Amino acid sequence: MDVIYHLANHLDRAVENLYSAARVLLVAAIVNRERISFEDIVEYCCRDESLTLTFSLGKGQAIVRAVPGSLSRQRIPLTINTSRMPPLKPFVQHGVININDNTIEVKREKLQEVVASTTLSRKIIALLQALSVNKYMTLKPAGSFSRYMRHLKYALILRSLFSGKVELFAGEKELSEILKTLRGKYVDLRFVLKRLFVKRPVVLVGKAPDLYRQRKPRGVVLQEKPLTLSHRSKACHCQAQNSIVVGVCSPLSTYRVPLLLRETDFKGKIVADMGCGYGSKGAFAIAKGALNVVFIDLHKPYLKRRKSALRAERVMADIRFLPLRSKSIDITLLWNVLQFVRDKNLVLNEVRRVTQDSVLMSVYSAKYAVWNYDYHAFVEDCNKLGRIMRVMRLGNSQFCAKVVVC
Repeated sequence: MDVIYHLANHLDRAVENLYSAARVLLVAAIVNRERISFEDIVEYCCRDESLTLTFSLGKGQAIVRAVPGSLSRQRIPLTINTSRMPPLKPFVQHGVININDNTIEVKREKLQEVVASTTLSRKIIALLQALSVNKYMTLKPAGSFSRYMRHLKYALILRSLFSGKVELFAGEKELSEILKTLRGKYVDLRFVLKRLFVKRPVVLVGKAPDLYRQRKPRGVVLQEKPLTLSHRSKACHCQAQNSIVVGVCSPLSTYRVPLLLRETDFKGKIVADMGCGYGSKGAFAIAKGALNVVFIDLHKPYLKRRKSALRAERVMADIRFLPLRSKSIDITLLWNVLQFVRDKNLVLNEVRRVTQDSVLMSVYSAKYAVWNYDYHAFVEDCNKLGRIMRVMRLGNSQFCAKVVVC
């Protein structure tokens, strides 16, 4: 038991100081296989274009690129070798791991016992596992200031160790952008926390391809449901959906943007957001490079909050009688509107009249909806607009489609 306690303290110290050995040992614990390759470690810990923090002897933390290499070249010193990674030696000596030909043979039961006895390491692993379910976490002050700073420290350590799986946003900037201003310097974790994160909302994002690169004005494009990290948080019990769904967080609203919208090329297009509400879908089109977006809704308070801008216009109108010229819109967003309109054929005719290229359309079964859709009814209405290119199902009662107007 003394050996387990000793190894647990050794692992916590390695994690807190951002040793490269901590990356190796935590990946072995997370993957939970008998054999771990160097490629497995690189997958979790490295991403070419990002900056991260790693241990530098006697100089605090070094700012390096998240690729394997040498510290002198400002890269992560990531080699599976006890001579290059002395913190691995006690784990080899006590038979927890065995290094052989650039791979690690793991005694899973022993390693899990060591991790279970740690204080910091098991919290870092739990954070990463929660992100795999909830996709992103919003860190807010919960309880005392010291507890909030401790949560921020966990988030920073997790992002620094596993930049291949996690991104951290402070306000609208990701960690790499913030570290660019300190490139080539050595910093202390406490300096990073106090100077950069205390007065900004901090978001921890589980990585999906190109997710961390997408942006929205005054907001961040994120995945799944938000999770407030606090000592009472039980959000890790939330279930993840099979489809990849992101959300646009803005001062006005939070909107989950389905894959169909994310895959649409809005660049240089004129877009109409019919029945826009707060206009989150149209705002997403602007963030994706739309030339101009027309926000159309009958309710003036919604439009007033979505202020006009260089690439945005607000129109208060009935979508059954659109004040737009024929074929003046490249892409029309008719999202979760049609099921509430009694004269839906008038809407479909108007949408077809003003749209030149395609319509992105969605409906869902709501308690107070005029129309309750099933798959066949949805396809029938889509065919009234033109040729269906793709149909998707979101959840149990929502359908969306891309229709080319013809």
